[in-house]
Amino acid sequence: MKKALSLFLAVLMICGCMAIGASAEVIQDPTNWFGEAGSGKPATYEQVICTFDTNAGTIQGSVRTWSPDEGYGSASNFSGIWAMVPTTPDTTSMTPGDRITLPTVTPPANQQFGGWYCYEDGQTYAGTWTIPATINGHSTAGSVIRFRASYTPATIEEPTMTKVLGVLAKVFGALIGILLYKGDTAAGVELVERMLSGVIG
Repeated sequence: MKKALSLFLAVLMICGCMAIGASAEVIQDPTNWFGEAGSGKPATYEQVICTFDTNAGTIQGSVRTWSPDEGYGSASNFSGIWAMVPTTPDTTSMTPGDRITLPTVTPPANQQFGGWYCYEDGQTYAGTWTIPATINGHSTAGSVIRFRASYTPATIEEPTMTKVLGVLAKVFGALIGILLYKGDTAAGVELVERMLSGVIG
């Protein structure tokens, strides 16, 4: 029974890997995106496609979408891998040298957005980005450039009550230090902090 279960799990894992590889291949395969002017593809071989993996975040606002199966569309609060395609396939938008506005992302809980990591050059960008003519010695025209949202842990703000009690402990502690400890304010603050430790902690 254990062997049969192990075999079943192994087959499931293999199938899962194949599905992920296929979806990545569809995104990266230039034949899905590029063609001659009027071919029905979203870009010509002189243009660039940029993909943005939101990495569990959400792109703010509405975005224009395109897929090999469904063509053009739109989506709001998009999460997943979004492909930024030229406005029209027969223009000069999204060519090397063109400046594009990178999407703004709502990060997952307890994270803050740190920019878009570019797989092709290993740099992180935010705001706007100029499409380079080459990356690592290869022309960018007719290629898919991949980005992934990067996050850092959000700073957890100290609760307001803790801040208030901390200030009160210093004020009253200083007074107690002056009155009871012959001017030793640090001893007074320490006494008040010990008294309030159950509330602050």
